[in-house]
Amino acid sequence: MIVNHKSATVFLLAALTCMLTGCGGADIPELGDVKGVVKMNGEPVKGIDVVAYPVDGRPAFGKTDENGAYSLMFKHGISGTKVGQNRISPTWTNGGPTVPKEFTEMMFDIKPGENTIDFDMKSDLPAWKGVTAPSKKPKKQVPLD
Repeated sequence: MIVNHKSATVFLLAALTCMLTGCGGADIPELGDVKGVVKMNGEPVKGIDVVAYPVDGRPAFGKTDENGAYSLMFKHGISGTKVGQNRISPTWTNGGPTVPKEFTEMMFDIKPGENTIDFDMKSDLPAWKGVTAPSKKPKKQVPLD
C-alpha cells in the first residue's frame, strides 16, 4: 500500500484538532447566572420550581427556598442558563396552585454574568393563601416485628 505522507500528516492534524477541541466542556454553551425571588401577593413562595427554556438548548432549573429565593442550575454543579432569549417561569412540578398565565410566557434576554429576575405574582385565588410546596403524603409505616 502506498501512503502519501502529506495526506497522512493533514489527516492526523485534522484528527488531533477535532480531539482537542472536543475536550474541556464543548457541550456547555456560554452561560449567565440567574437568581431572583418568587412572591405571590407580596409573600415569598417556598418550594416552587423555576425553569428556564432557552430558544435552543437544554433547560435550567431552580427551586425556591423558605425566602422565595432561587438560583438556576444548568446541570449538576454548573450554575446559570444559556445566554440569549429564555422563557423563564415559576411552575409546580408536583401539583400546586395554578401560576398566573402571564408568568408562564415571559421571555428574558440573559446576558453573561449576573441576571436578577424576580417574580411578584398577584392572584385572588384562595388556593394561593399561605401557599408553600405541596406536601407529599407520608408513606405508611410498617412495623418491623
